[in-house]
Amino acid sequence: MEAVRAGATPPSSDSARLARAAREGDRAAFGELYSRYARMVHGILLARVPRREVDDLVQ
Repeated sequence: MEAVRAGATPPSSDSARLARAAREGDRAAFGELYSRYARMVHGILLARVPRREVDDLVQ
């Protein structure tokens, strides 16, 4: 199940492919997704949770 919020940009087909592979246990795909999105997720979390919790949540 993939939820897309109104106004959100759908993931690229490459990201979608990597997400499917990661869900199936492909560690390399998960690593690539992490490399692509960890910095963005970190920034979003900084605006929403206490700073001391951000690194743990990104992991």
